[in-house]
Amino acid sequence: MLHVNYGVEVSDQLILNAKAYYNEYERAWNKFDGFLSGTPAQRVLADPNLYVAQYEILTGVRDSNGAESQTVDVTNNDREFMSYGLQGSASLAHQLGGFTQNFQMGVRFHHDEVEREHRQRGYLMQGGRLVYDGMERQNKVTNMGETDAVSVYAANDVELGSTTVTFGVRYEDIDGRLRNFLADTESENKQQEWMPSVSFLHELNESLSILGGVHKGLSPSGPGATDVAAEESINYELGGRFQREKFFGEAIVFFSDYSNLLGRCRVSDFGCQAGEEFSGGEVEIKGVEAVVGIDQTLSSGAELDARLVYTYTDSEFKESFLSTFSQFGIVAAGDELPYLPKHIASVSLSLDFEVISGGIAFKHTSKMREEPGVGSISSGVFADAQNQFDLHVRRSLGESTYMQLMVRNLTDERDIVAHRPFGARPSLPRTIILKIEHRVGG
Repeated sequence: MLHVNYGVEVSDQLILNAKAYYNEYERAWNKFDGFLSGTPAQRVLADPNLYVAQYEILTGVRDSNGAESQTVDVTNNDREFMSYGLQGSASLAHQLGGFTQNFQMGVRFHHDEVEREHRQRGYLMQGGRLVYDGMERQNKVTNMGETDAVSVYAANDVELGSTTVTFGVRYEDIDGRLRNFLADTESENKQQEWMPSVSFLHELNESLSILGGVHKGLSPSGPGATDVAAEESINYELGGRFQREKFFGEAIVFFSDYSNLLGRCRVSDFGCQAGEEFSGGEVEIKGVEAVVGIDQTLSSGAELDARLVYTYTDSEFKESFLSTFSQFGIVAAGDELPYLPKHIASVSLSLDFEVISGGIAFKHTSKMREEPGVGSISSGVFADAQNQFDLHVRRSLGESTYMQLMVRNLTDERDIVAHRPFGARPSLPRTIILKIEHRVGG
C-alpha cells in the first residue's frame, strides 16, 4: 500500500490538494462447498432424513464410496486485488451576489482489477476423517475483472443568513471488462451517470438546527456485466440537531427509493458464481436514526463521552418476481428485504484521561429475516437477536507509541447470525486483541 498526499494553501481563499495511491492485496482461503456432484449440501443439511447417506458422510458416520456424489468439495478461493489512481481537488471561498460561498471541485482517475482462481479438490470421508482423493480437477473460476473510471464532482456552499445550502453534482464514467479464461470469453460494459444533490442546514438558534437533503445514488454493475443495469436510487433525509453545553442529540428520518436494487452473489451464496449480479427491481427503504449523549470534562480532568444510538429500518419490495438468486427467490410485492434488521441500538461509555483511555459498549440487533417475507419473522428462516458487549483500553507508551487491548463479545454470547451457506452459523466468540502501534515521522 502506497499513498502520497500533497496539499497547499495558495491563499486564505484557495486550497489545492493532490493524491496518488497504489494498493495490492491478496487473499486465499479454503472452504467447504458441498459435494462434487448431486444434491446441494444446503438441502442435505435442511432435510437430513431425506438424504441419509450424504448427511452421514458429512458427519463422519459413513465412508464415501468414491462416487463424485459422495466426494466432499473443498475449494480454495484465491484472489489478487490491485488498484491505483490519481486525484486532485480545489476549494475556493468567495463572495458572489453578496453571499459568502465555498466552491469545491475534484477529479479522480482510477483503475482496479481482481484476478480469481478458485481451485477445487475432492476429499473422501474415511474413518471419520477427510482424505484427499489425489485427483486433479479443472478450476471452478479463472477470470480477471478490470475497471477504469473517471469521476468528477463539483459542489457549492451558499450562506443565506442562518441557512447554508449546498448544491452538488457528480459524474461517473466507468469502463469495465471481464475475461473468463475457462470459457475463453471477454465482455465489456460502459456506464455513465450524473448524480445531482441538494442539501441545507438551518440554524434556528445557537443550540438547535434542522437539516435535509435529496441525493441521487448509484452502485454500478460489475465489470463486464451486460445483462444487469446499475443500482440507482433517490435518497431523502430530514432531521434536526441539538447541542447545548455538555448535551447533544440528532434525529434524522430517511427514505431511499430504489428504481433497481442489485443483489450480488457472494461465496456464501449457492447456485451462482461469486460476483454475479441479479436485479431486485423497485425497492423502498425508510426509517429513522437518532443519537443522544453527553460530552463532558469531569473535575478530575477526564473527558467523558456517553451516548445512545438507535436505528429503525423498514423495507419493501415493490414488485413480485422469481429470481434464481438464493437471497431473493420467490418475492411478492410488499415483502421485506432479507438481512436488514428493523432495530439496532447501542449504548457506549468512554473515558479519556491523560495517557490512558477506555470504554465499554453494548449493542443490540433485533432478529432479521434471511428470506423475503412479511408478518412474523419467526415463520421463516431468520437470524437470532444479538446482544454484545465490547471493551477497549488504550494507553500511550510515549509520544509515538500506543498499546491497545480490545475484547469483542465480552460475555461470550452465542447466537445464530446466518443460515448461509450451509446451515446455522454462530456469532463471533469472545475475542481478545492486543495491538501495539508506533508512528514514524509526522
